Amino acid sequence: MYGVLKRLVESEGQDQQERLMLSIDKMLPREQNNAIGQLFDYWRYKSLPDGLPRVNDFDYKSSLPASTLRNVSWADVTAEDPFNFVMHEHVKLTAFKDASNHRLRDLPSRMHYRACASEYLLSIRMRQPILHDIDQSVGSISRNYLRLMLPVADETGRVVKLVYAVRIVSGATSSSS
Repeated sequence: MYGVLKRLVESEGQDQQERLMLSIDKMLPREQNNAIGQLFDYWRYKSLPDGLPRVNDFDYKSSLPASTLRNVSWADVTAEDPFNFVMHEHVKLTAFKDASNHRLRDLPSRMHYRACASEYLLSIRMRQPILHDIDQSVGSISRNYLRLMLPVADETGRVVKLVYAVRIVSGATSSSS
């Protein structure tokens, strides 16, 4: 029904997560009126015949409403080591700690940053958008959210940026409360 393509369930210490890679074709119609659908539509509009928009022509900040931009972040994926990819304008929602200008390896949960690095690499290598439903308890914070990652290339066609939008399914709660 929801087009689950891949499922990952793991735990490490107190942290646990389930990450479902979802079919974009089956899920996006449900996301058209939020940041995920709006960002995807803009990405598709800006995409060139090779399938990717160019970073110098992908100005989503001046094209999307402020309500959408609160749910959009991006990662610089030019580092050789994916654990050194740097997150920027990290989503400004209560379900997330601000990780802006931090490398993936700087996230407190090794389980979480390793899964993110793997998903980032998949989007880069496939040169395709990837949609995940992530249900996790990390560092005593529980959250369930959808995340759409979109690759953006430089003028040579190399993926240098992943722009992503999120939608909280169930908000952050502290498992210690």
